Amino acid sequence: TADARVIRNASLSLLVDSIEDAISQSLTIAEQYGGYIQHSNIGENPDGSRYGYTTLRVQDDQFTEAITSLKEGATRVKDESISAEDVTEQYTDLKAQLNNTRNEEQAYLGLLNRAGSVSDLLQVQRELSKVRGRIESLQGRIQYLENQTDYSTISINFEEDRIITLPSKRFRFIPVVKDALAGLISVVQSVVTSLVWLVIVGIPAGLVLWGAFVVYRKIRNRAACHAVRVNP
Repeated sequence: TADARVIRNASLSLLVDSIEDAISQSLTIAEQYGGYIQHSNIGENPDGSRYGYTTLRVQDDQFTEAITSLKEGATRVKDESISAEDVTEQYTDLKAQLNNTRNEEQAYLGLLNRAGSVSDLLQVQRELSKVRGRIESLQGRIQYLENQTDYSTISINFEEDRIITLPSKRFRFIPVVKDALAGLISVVQSVVTSLVWLVIVGIPAGLVLWGAFVVYRKIRNRAACHAVRVNP
């Protein structure tokens, strides 16, 4: 109905060719459908890929059209969700409370004009101040609901679509083979060098250590036998 109040929100995750172009296009779409950009930012991930985020407010009666236009500018829609909250009853109740409170304000204004003593005058003024405080609070809540229902919110996450391109230089088979052979020769040289070091240094060092170990064991065994003979 004409008096219905519904808060609508949409969340989109879109792949695009260019983050800058997508943000610029979202601004154009917001203005096209009687709205504005509430928030926008562009960033870069550690791997070098870029992302963008923007929040649009568009007129509620243009909500669906704005979403369609945003999706048309994307290479792919990764995710889409839409929610709606009917706040008509809450809005109507607040309007009724505001009307009653204003009537209460008028009643206190009438008492203020008829107050006889100073104490009565101060009492009426205190009550009148409380009533006006409630009026301001109710007006603020009503204005918030009006803003949320007159303008719908669309939040968009942009990601740049990765494009695979062919190498700009011509593929040359022979140089690639030469590079591969050079790498193989380098590996073989490293292996041969390691074997030479093992033969020249490793084996003699191992023999020396083994001989020292054998001598140590013989000396230890003799010492043990001598100790047995001394202490039968």
